[in-house]
Amino acid sequence: MSGLLDYLFKTVQILAATIVLIASSILHGNLPSLSSLEMLWQGTQSSQITTQINQQGNNSAYNSIPQKTSHPTIRYRQTERIAKKLRSLPTTQKGQEVSTNIYIGAGDSAVPSASLTKANQIIKDISLPTINTVVGLSPTKTINIVLFSSPRTYANSLNKAGIDPNSIQSIVADTGGLTVDTSIWIPLYNLEDNSDLANVLSHELFHACLSSQGYGDQLPTWLNEGTAWRIGLMAMQKVNSQKASYEMAYYETDVRNAAKTGILLPLTASENDILNAQYNVEYEDFMAVEHLVKQYGTSTYKTFIQNLKTKNVNTDFKNTFNTAIDNFQNSFIKSL
Repeated sequence: MSGLLDYLFKTVQILAATIVLIASSILHGNLPSLSSLEMLWQGTQSSQITTQINQQGNNSAYNSIPQKTSHPTIRYRQTERIAKKLRSLPTTQKGQEVSTNIYIGAGDSAVPSASLTKANQIIKDISLPTINTVVGLSPTKTINIVLFSSPRTYANSLNKAGIDPNSIQSIVADTGGLTVDTSIWIPLYNLEDNSDLANVLSHELFHACLSSQGYGDQLPTWLNEGTAWRIGLMAMQKVNSQKASYEMAYYETDVRNAAKTGILLPLTASENDILNAQYNVEYEDFMAVEHLVKQYGTSTYKTFIQNLKTKNVNTDFKNTFNTAIDNFQNSFIKSL
């Protein structure tokens, strides 16, 4: 009986989230993306790696539709951007080898060995395959990933990294991951479960892989962050499809509401405008990248990213998608 009630409760949750997404989209003269609706109705986790990770424990599914509390995520993205202005992170002792050019270690003695093992598995079984599927990249330089167990140890390391002391508290409280060049720091205490860990690891590994290739700075912010979000959400979906569905439905509605109320930023918005935005601008970036992938295909988008090794981004975009990047940026915003 309890199983039936749980199933009915989850069904009602999904129906409510679907209604919210459809209603908001119709108000804007659009229909919600098919992928968001499909993911909302994926109530089971089918991949083998999902089962293996969940059996390790500490993976809590959402028990309710996410409430309208977007500010923590907004702060997280804002503080992440502030931290990324660093030129380098202090060198840490190289951890255990996960894969070619990727090492993971503990930033303090309280990081459980089980957490290192779990992250190692996620990187090999989820993050790297997802990055390969989306952009076909692998690191060409050493990437060091460091996990932290507590706000205190993370704050101490941020202080050593030269972060403005006035920013450290918000970074410690809100960031899920920080990448500078090919160094990645992840505060485990800010992650709810394994799906969050898969999301952050995959997102940050993309940034580090791009940096290792030497052309990470070429990509406009919306392409860089939109691709990282796509990779992170795909990884998250492999661990907890329902949670990923809720997040996608919630943030897509948030972006469309921003368009409705006239506060939607252009894809070329300044860093200052992005930092002061009252909605998750990076999900808007994801939606733009997703639009390109749906229109031209996964392999075409992968080719675009790989060609950046030898081509200017504007030329590469025009040659790959048969339109100028400025034209796409403008038309996408008008479509929301």
